[in-house]
Amino acid sequence: MMEAVRRPGRRLRALGVALAAATIGLTVPGPAVAQPAACAPPPVFPESELQPGMVGIGTTVVDGVLPSTFVVTILGVMPNGIAPGVDFVLVQVSGDAVSQAGGIAAGFSGSPVTIDGRLAGAISYVLGPDQTIGGMTPAQPMMNLFGDPASPSTAARAALAASTPPVRLSPVLRRVAAGAAGIPVGEISGTATAIPLPVAVSGLTGRAFGRFQKALARTAASVVPYSAGSAPAPTGSMTTLQPGSNFADVVSYGDVTFAAVGTTTAVCGDMAVAFGHPFFFDGASTSGLSGATVLAVERDPTGLYGSFKIANVTDPVGVVDQDRLAGVRGTFGLTPLLVPVTTIFSNPDLGTRLSGSTTVTRQDWVSTIAQAHVYGSLETAFDRIGEGTTSTSWVVQGVGPGGQPFTLARSGMAYDPSDAAWAGSQELAYDLGALFANSPHVVTFTKITDQGSITQAKLEARIVRVLSASSVQRGLRVRDSLVVRRGGWVRLLVVLQPAGSTRTVAVRVELRAPLVGPRTTTLVVRGGRAPGGFAFFGAPRTSVPFWQLLYRLQHAEQNNDLVAAFKLAGPVAMAPFVAAGPHERMLPQKWVVVGRRSIIVHLT
Repeated sequence: MMEAVRRPGRRLRALGVALAAATIGLTVPGPAVAQPAACAPPPVFPESELQPGMVGIGTTVVDGVLPSTFVVTILGVMPNGIAPGVDFVLVQVSGDAVSQAGGIAAGFSGSPVTIDGRLAGAISYVLGPDQTIGGMTPAQPMMNLFGDPASPSTAARAALAASTPPVRLSPVLRRVAAGAAGIPVGEISGTATAIPLPVAVSGLTGRAFGRFQKALARTAASVVPYSAGSAPAPTGSMTTLQPGSNFADVVSYGDVTFAAVGTTTAVCGDMAVAFGHPFFFDGASTSGLSGATVLAVERDPTGLYGSFKIANVTDPVGVVDQDRLAGVRGTFGLTPLLVPVTTIFSNPDLGTRLSGSTTVTRQDWVSTIAQAHVYGSLETAFDRIGEGTTSTSWVVQGVGPGGQPFTLARSGMAYDPSDAAWAGSQELAYDLGALFANSPHVVTFTKITDQGSITQAKLEARIVRVLSASSVQRGLRVRDSLVVRRGGWVRLLVVLQPAGSTRTVAVRVELRAPLVGPRTTTLVVRGGRAPGGFAFFGAPRTSVPFWQLLYRLQHAEQNNDLVAAFKLAGPVAMAPFVAAGPHERMLPQKWVVVGRRSIIVHLT
C-alpha cells in the first residue's frame, strides 16, 4: 500500500521512488497515520442557546473569490433531526447575496453562520419550493472533525457510500417553515435535503458530458454537474482557505477535472472543515483540496430544481482527508497521491495528433475518470461523433496483493456505427474496473497510459467462408461436418472480406482436436469478443484470485482477433475471453473481425 499524502517538497522524489520500487519488485511502504495538529477552533455558539427569532450572519461567495454576507434567522431546532446527537436547525435566509443567488443555491453548503461573533453552524440543507427556507448543521459536530485522526488510505473503497439521508421535519417545524415562507403548510416540503454540491467537470463536451452526467445520476452523491475549466495539478506551491471562501473537493485534476464546490465553514491551524454534510460519506478520504472562483450563479426561477453556483477550480491547497456526516475536512500543505492518466491519439483522416493528461486523487474513481478522459480525448481527436474505428494500446501499472507491482499491457481495436470514441474507451475501463473490484482494499493504481488512433474508416472484416481439413479428411473444402482423430490436427482456411472491398483475404489456422470428451462436438470460427461494457460505474466483480484475473485480462480476446475453438465442457471452458490452449487459436488481424461459422466435428 502506498503513502496517501506527502509534503509538496518530497512529492516528486517520493513518487519516483514508488515507481522505481514497482519496477524492481520492492514492496511499497504503507501509509503513515498522522495525528491532527493542535489548534484552537473558533468559539462555538451552543445549540442549547439557539432560540427562534435569533439573527446570525452567513458568509459565502456568489461572485469571484470574495465572500459576501447574508442574514440568517433561526426558526427552530429539532433535536437529533440530522442524526442521533446531531440537531437540525431550521433557518430562513435573506439579504443581497441570497437575492443574487436566487435563494439557497447549490454551493452554499458549508456557509458559516455566526451569532454574536461565535460560530453557530453551517448552511447545509434546503426545503422546497421556497429556496430561502433551509437547514443548518450545528457548529459543534463540525468542530469535532478537527479532532478526527488524519488517516487517509490509498486503498479505495469498493463502492460509493450512501447518500445523506433527508431530514424529516416535525409538524411544528413544518408549520413554522410554511409561515416564514408565507405559503400554506401543504405546499412546504416535509423534508429538508442536503444542498446539492455543484460539480465542476472539464474535458467533456457534447455526448461525453451527457454520458458522464447520466452516470453521476446513478450514484448516491447529491450533485449538480456543469461544464467548467480544467484545474492545475498540485505543484507544491500552496496557500490556505478562509471561512466563507470557496472549498473544492477534487477527484481529478487536469484535462478531466472533477470537483465538488462548496463553502469553507471554519479553519483551525492547518485544517479546514466545509459543506456541513458529506460528499461521498466514506470516512477517511484522499481527495484533493483546492479553492475555486465563482463565475456566476445559475438561477432557477421555478424553484423546482434550485439555483447553483458555476465555478472554476483553482490551485490546490491540500488534501481532503475526512468525509463525514457533519461535513468534510481538509488539511493544508499536503499533496494527494496522484494517479496520472496520459493519452496520445492521432486522427489519420485529419492528420492531427492530440496529447492529454489527467491526474486522479481517489483510487475508487480511477476507472471512471480514466474512461472519461479517454472518451473525451478520442472524441476531441475525432472531431466528430459517429461511425469509426479505434486502434489503441494501453498500459496499467500498480501495486497488487502483498505489495507486489503489476503491469497490464493490452492493445485492441473497436468499431462502432454511432460513437467510435465511446467504443474505444470501454475496454481500458473494464480492465481497471475488474482489477479494482477484485481487490478494492488492496490494489493501488500508479500510472495509466493509452495511445493509438481513431478514424472514420470502417476497419472491419467479415468471415465469409471457412474451408476445413483434418488428418482423416485431408482436402481443404467448405464442410458442414468434419471427421477428426482424437488429438489429430485440423487445418482451416478462413476467408475474410474487409468492409468496402471486393477482395478477400485468406488466413490459415491450425489447431488440435481434443483427446477427451464427447464423440461429437463443434468447431466454431468467429471474431474475437473483447471484454467490455463497463460504462463509468458498475464495475465487473469476480472471485478469482487477483493474479489469475490479471493473467486472464492480459491474454483476453480482442475484437480484431480471429478465433477458432472447439466447444469444450469442464474447467477449461470456465476461463472466458482466454485462449484455452491447443484446442483454441486467436490470431490478431488488422481489422475488427465479425461473423461466425460452425463445423460439426466427429471424433474417432
